[in-house]
Amino acid sequence: MRGECTMEKKRRRTTSLKTRLIVAFITVSIIPVIVLNLFSYYNTSEIVEDNVDELTEANLQQARASLDVWMESYEDILFQIYTDDNIVSLAGKINRQEDLTVAKNQLRRTLRGLFYTKDYIKSITIITENGTQVFYDQLTGYTNQNSWMGSLGMTMDQLYEEIAKDND
Repeated sequence: MRGECTMEKKRRRTTSLKTRLIVAFITVSIIPVIVLNLFSYYNTSEIVEDNVDELTEANLQQARASLDVWMESYEDILFQIYTDDNIVSLAGKINRQEDLTVAKNQLRRTLRGLFYTKDYIKSITIITENGTQVFYDQLTGYTNQNSWMGSLGMTMDQLYEEIAKDND
């Protein structure tokens, strides 16, 4: 009986030593690897998130700069239209219904000439006091059917009134 107890104690010590070695191995090698991987993952995800935020901000700044250039192009064209005596006299002829077809064609040709000076301008419409519409759409080449007017949801008179009340 005594021999059996000693064997059992040795077996427990052996099993206990194996268990201790396995636990020590896991503690020393596997757990640090897992902790380092988790740390690396969170650190990398934070860096990626910061980079995405910076790139998004830079992209928005670029989009704003492009939009500002487009708006300045439209403002420049509008200034040219308002100060061009030929365009003003053609608009006056259209309002008085004098040589309407000729005046509209001359005005359309003048508008088309303005497009070549500004790459960003693709369409422009002039609406006279009597509601006559003269436009040129560079994208479609339309000269007798306005491409954007149908999606506006306003009549010609409503649009003219809306623009005229805001036009100082």
